Amino acid sequence: MGAPRLRRWLGPAARLLAASAWLAAACPATAAGAAGSILLLHRGGGSAPSASENERALLEALRIYTRDLGLQVVEWPGAPQLASSAGELLRVTSLGKDVGAELVVWLSPPGDPPTLYALRVRDGRVHRTAVAADDAEVVARTLGLKVRSLYTRPANERPPDWIDVPITPAPPPAPATPALPSASVAPAEPARVARPVGIELSVLGSVELPPDTTWARYGLLLRAGLLLTPGSVGSIRAAVEVDGAITQTFSEATVRSSGPGGTVTSRVAVHDVPLGVSLWGRFERGPVLLAFGLRPSLHIVHATATVTDVPTVPSPGVDRLTFGIGVQATVRYQVNRAWAIAALLGAELLLPDQVFTVGGAAAPGLGGGQFLVSLGPVFRAY
Repeated sequence: MGAPRLRRWLGPAARLLAASAWLAAACPATAAGAAGSILLLHRGGGSAPSASENERALLEALRIYTRDLGLQVVEWPGAPQLASSAGELLRVTSLGKDVGAELVVWLSPPGDPPTLYALRVRDGRVHRTAVAADDAEVVARTLGLKVRSLYTRPANERPPDWIDVPITPAPPPAPATPALPSASVAPAEPARVARPVGIELSVLGSVELPPDTTWARYGLLLRAGLLLTPGSVGSIRAAVEVDGAITQTFSEATVRSSGPGGTVTSRVAVHDVPLGVSLWGRFERGPVLLAFGLRPSLHIVHATATVTDVPTVPSPGVDRLTFGIGVQATVRYQVNRAWAIAALLGAELLLPDQVFTVGGAAAPGLGGGQFLVSLGPVFRAY
């Protein structure tokens, strides 16, 4: 074999021996057969296809370039999104301790600048190094050697191509408020919540009961109320309401009168349209409201008569006016902010007493007073 050919064989062999000697000098732990592990955290593929490819290539490179150190490379999902977050790094450190790793490494998320991060489990220090934009296998070999170089350095040193990552501390927990002895805590008064001036609308089914039940009437009572004074829970408020209704009798009165042809039997029906104004004092406690008021009123009474013995049309009828003054009380339960259910009781004095006659015969009078019972919803309009 000639001298030139011998030099071609000896040159690579010499370089291989020199590299082996450098590795042995740089890693004295290898000779002692010490073993550890490196934890590689991955993202399960990530949103970019290259993320999974880079992680797989890095895993193989770490296994190749740390095999002579007796290291085991463990992969696990859960790469952090933010390397400077103290909370994320506590989780990563816990994972590293669980598998007995000395280093935990991971790649930056897809879309961020390509970076490799490494955390020393013993002291929690984090380093980073840039990842060149190159073929995945070439990049992985370079990073594998960088991780090897970081692993073989003492804990307080790092290679010049690694940069420390500043860690953002987690916010301190809020100080706990010391509990006061129960004996020293005075009972708190109920909060007084201001109630604004407002408008209310009521639609109530109503029954009017005069002394003579012949004229008992039913109808629909409409009320519109204005709260005059703002108040609070537990206070008395003033309110004014206007109301109107259309009522009719449950039955008709029978009147027998004498005529040229003998006795004539007629049926008398009455319709009442009461209009009133109420002044209220209202007291609220929770969802329950109690109110007492005074109500002057005007009744427009319309009466018609129909002869039963001879088919005929009803008479045109007559209209009368009656004035009333009454007292009333209501109890209400507030179902929610928008509406409530209310029950109302009232009594009023009517003047004058209206009496209707047919052919000189008088029908029962409406009476000098009546009771009122109403029930229905109340809506808060403003």
